[in-house]
Amino acid sequence: MKTLHKNVSIRTSALRVPAGTMGFTLLEILVALGIGLILITAICTLIIDQTKSHEDHQMKVMMQQNGRAALAVIGNDLMLAGYSPVPRDDGGSGRLATFRVAGMTQMDFTFDSNADGTIVFHDSAGNNIYDERTVFRYLNGSNQLQRNNNTNALLQNVEAFRVLYAYDSDDLGAGASRYGVLEKATNGVRWAYDNTPEDTDLTLTHFYTLSDLGKITADDISGTPIKDPKPSLDRIRAAKIWLLMRSTKRKNHDTSETQVDFIPNFPVDGLDTGNYSYRLYTTTVKFRNMYY
Repeated sequence: MKTLHKNVSIRTSALRVPAGTMGFTLLEILVALGIGLILITAICTLIIDQTKSHEDHQMKVMMQQNGRAALAVIGNDLMLAGYSPVPRDDGGSGRLATFRVAGMTQMDFTFDSNADGTIVFHDSAGNNIYDERTVFRYLNGSNQLQRNNNTNALLQNVEAFRVLYAYDSDDLGAGASRYGVLEKATNGVRWAYDNTPEDTDLTLTHFYTLSDLGKITADDISGTPIKDPKPSLDRIRAAKIWLLMRSTKRKNHDTSETQVDFIPNFPVDGLDTGNYSYRLYTTTVKFRNMYY
């Protein structure tokens, strides 16, 4: 008996490979790398820019803190000028504690802190440390503001420091009708300073009138002082201070700056506002102890 065998041909259909399992093409990889590089560059640029902006902001904050702190120190010291609650015990005449220098960039004044009728200029230990005397001096070459004879500056990066003084030329004494009235010209307070503080005249020599905006409206250098002789330094009753701070280094961004429009005897147009930041601080201090 024959067994019949049937040939069965088996057809295998080709298996389809799912899309995407073959990997990325070179073009796709390059595009992805390019996009990633652009994103990384943008993020790094943003971080760097924000860091520079933060540095600029920190410089401005530092200027603001230093300027305000310096004005506070100067103001507190000036409130002691002329303090002498008891009569002088040296037999001399005139005010015991007063201004010794009233320059535009330097001040030197005394006070009787222990009320013993004597001014002690230096400490008894011989350290050349000022005792009942305070000196402020601006060093233009190094842009420093020094206090007393300390080797370390009170303030660094000072672009300008100017002082003008108001005075009472009558000085009629307490109880007089015009006592303590600041000298005026055309309803404006007269401000002055001693142009030769190194001499021993101890008088105000240069006179100005300020507008309502605090700017000089008249220069009376060549004119005749209100009173003759010129007002002595012990008739000073107030001081107006201009303190211009500069950033410690160049700005990272050329941002707009508030323009400084006026500082006595200082060229504000020459400020390098494109590279540095500036902050101007002003204050007026009345010397309450100089009224008595």
